[in-house]
Amino acid sequence: MLYRYLLEGKSFYDSENLVSNDKDLKDSWIKSQKAELKPDGYIYNVIFSALHFIKEDKTLADAIKFYGKAN
Repeated sequence: MLYRYLLEGKSFYDSENLVSNDKDLKDSWIKSQKAELKPDGYIYNVIFSALHFIKEDKTLADAIKFYGKAN
């Protein structure tokens, strides 16, 4: 849903707020926020890491370096 809100033109901050306050998504959002910045493939770590790269305004090259070329 986060990406849907972004595609609809909402800001990143507003999109995060909408997802984090949605009763059906809240538990998953909390799990993703408690995850770790690790390239291990665990879904909540993947979401956490992807959001980290967006929030920190990192480049695609930074993400490839972190995740590895195979990913």
